[in-house]
Amino acid sequence: MNFSYSLTENVRRFPDKVAVVHGDTRLSYRELDDRVSSIAHELRAAGTGPGSRVALLLWNCAEFVEAYYACMRLGASCVPLNYRLAAEELCYELGHSASSVLFTEECFHDTVESITDQLPELRLVITTATSAPGGWRRHHDLASHPGVTVADEPAAMDDVQRIMYTSGTTARPKAAMTTHGQVYWGAVTRALEFGLSSADVSLTVGPLYHVGALDTFTTPMLYLGGTVVIHSRFEPEAVVRAIQDHAITNCWLAPTMLNMIFQLPDVTSYDTDSLRVVIGGGEKAPLPLLERLARDWPTVGFYDVYGLTECQGLATHLSPERARDKAGSVGLPTRGRELRIVDDAGRDVAPEQPGEVLVRGPVVFPGYFDAPEATADTLRDGWLHTGDVARRDDEGFVYIVDRKKDMILSGAENIAPAEVERVIDELAEVLEVAVVAMPDERWSEVPAAFVAPRAGQRIDVDTVVAHCTQRLAKFKVPRVVNVVESLPRTPSGKVMKWVLREQLPTT
Repeated sequence: MNFSYSLTENVRRFPDKVAVVHGDTRLSYRELDDRVSSIAHELRAAGTGPGSRVALLLWNCAEFVEAYYACMRLGASCVPLNYRLAAEELCYELGHSASSVLFTEECFHDTVESITDQLPELRLVITTATSAPGGWRRHHDLASHPGVTVADEPAAMDDVQRIMYTSGTTARPKAAMTTHGQVYWGAVTRALEFGLSSADVSLTVGPLYHVGALDTFTTPMLYLGGTVVIHSRFEPEAVVRAIQDHAITNCWLAPTMLNMIFQLPDVTSYDTDSLRVVIGGGEKAPLPLLERLARDWPTVGFYDVYGLTECQGLATHLSPERARDKAGSVGLPTRGRELRIVDDAGRDVAPEQPGEVLVRGPVVFPGYFDAPEATADTLRDGWLHTGDVARRDDEGFVYIVDRKKDMILSGAENIAPAEVERVIDELAEVLEVAVVAMPDERWSEVPAAFVAPRAGQRIDVDTVVAHCTQRLAKFKVPRVVNVVESLPRTPSGKVMKWVLREQLPTT
């Protein structure tokens, strides 16, 4: 079942209802479907079809949604790219995924032009700009063929609908495959758990390349026949203004975003009574934030969630009714998910004992693209091994204790220390390097680096930062670089990162 059938179905149910709002753009379901078919027609004429991969390097916009559904309609796999990445990182992901088509916009023209000669598989670039560089095509032209009808390409539930790059323990991000079945079950279970319907109006402010923004409300709303209001980027004041102006009923907001919103001096002057559901995630919401939310937005039910890209971003959730007496918990398994907490031997642990979180169910991914060893390590006996350590209380509520994978959670972004370490290690004067999470008041965590020089060499902190800035996305660049004689290690030679974290300021 091709998930794009849901758009086709909603054209029959709600042809003139507004589906997508972005700035001055308002698209009904009929208009959205017409543009999706037009783009799909042009892509198919250019050789795109089942098995093709189409990358999206776009800020949040209506064109993202159009391209996303056009890919689905053709049975191609969509590859949303993090627009905050450096050129080298984007080049790697485009090359690794063997994407043959790229949708982009004017602010990325220079970046794309600087890497296209390294991407032999990339044969078509489409821009949302009013003028296109030589050999490229304009999104507007592709979408402007009214009356063209393209039927949904047949797809099985286990066919790959998209590929999302996710940070992990490796020096390069892994490409998590998502199937049509995962997207379907993700949308259905979110609708059931959070009480969503076609009457809802969702606000999307998180980046659509992120599973939280794409799958928490955007995709479920377009599946149900609701309305999605899209902002290009997160701006605190614009959020509360949109809630008031569009009568927003639900939104995905990471705790970092909520903290910024509640720092607005006039946040309570806006009418936010329409807002009913806010989903968190990415980091744990502290109790003071929940108390502020209850006081200033009393109509809102806040659901704290836990999940990974590999399981549609949702494995457990904590209902608003239990937020106080289960403070610190990420709740119970969401329906359709099985969850175990096991020791190193794979045995279930007793209540209150820590162990690794395992997840099973129809939302679990089929594996990593072109990475059989990583897939075999992550999927064992039908269970997704998350790498996260948690405990369960006597009622079954889950509490995340630690991240076994040593990830840095900065705002809603995941940063793999190994990726930053790989870049710093390129400097000739560096003998060894370790990157750890440092607490940050605004972003929750930011990367901090400990660097040891080679004998007779000197490390210049500014050089390290400049090298990282050139090679990595800005949010991955270490905020602090500590030069040390050597890194602390266990008798077996493993770097004791907890010792390094203890040397950092707590706030």
